[in-house]
Amino acid sequence: MTSDLTASPTGLGRIPRDTFRIAKLEVNNLITRLALEGQYRLPPEDELSAQLQVSRATLRSALLSLQKEGKIERIHGRGTFVNRHALRIPANITQDRPFAELLAELGYDVRLRNEDIHVEPFPSPMRDALELRDAEDACVIRRIFEASGAPAVLSIDYVPIKIITEDISGLNRHDSVFDFLQRYCRRKVRYSVAEIVPIIPTPEVVELLRVEAGHPLMLLQHVHVDEDDHPVAFTRAYINDRFIRFSVVRTYTDS
Repeated sequence: MTSDLTASPTGLGRIPRDTFRIAKLEVNNLITRLALEGQYRLPPEDELSAQLQVSRATLRSALLSLQKEGKIERIHGRGTFVNRHALRIPANITQDRPFAELLAELGYDVRLRNEDIHVEPFPSPMRDALELRDAEDACVIRRIFEASGAPAVLSIDYVPIKIITEDISGLNRHDSVFDFLQRYCRRKVRYSVAEIVPIIPTPEVVELLRVEAGHPLMLLQHVHVDEDDHPVAFTRAYINDRFIRFSVVRTYTDS
């Protein structure tokens, strides 16, 4: 396997680690480049695997994830193709993308405003979602994502105090909940389960997001699950649809 891939016809470089996330990012970048060039067929799997220097299993996992997001279509006997119409969707609800990255891609100047960090008891429904048997305290971190100076998303993370193993006195509140869990709890999130709920915001949320009373918002309630299949944190994200409107690609064939 060659180590110099700079002359590769797809323009892909070597991936330093054989990981799903990096492979997915590289293939996603390739999809964008191909679409800009008016090309919609991806190279064969064996060619992509060699160019990226990742295992076929890792590459297939990345392709499957992109297929579930609707970005590509894999047709037996023909190959893998870009779903060009799906690329027009600015915010796909199935994609695991940070709010800051998403807002930036939508054209906003993004800033993160820190609200506070405090300790409070877990609400009962949240405690049940995290499979906590007894009443426990949560470390609560509130952040506001601003889009060109206007508050667009209020994100509130709840992490059980008992799983925090490191000193958080020097906590950088700009870190995401995923960074927090990995750095201070030694837990790595494998996946998140999100419930989408339309709500009328409370007076506190109205004030923080500067919306009119009675203005509906979208609430994403996430349960974050670690590599041992244990739920480790809960996030409530209040989203003003003036800035972000999520879409989804619904596929009707599985080739």
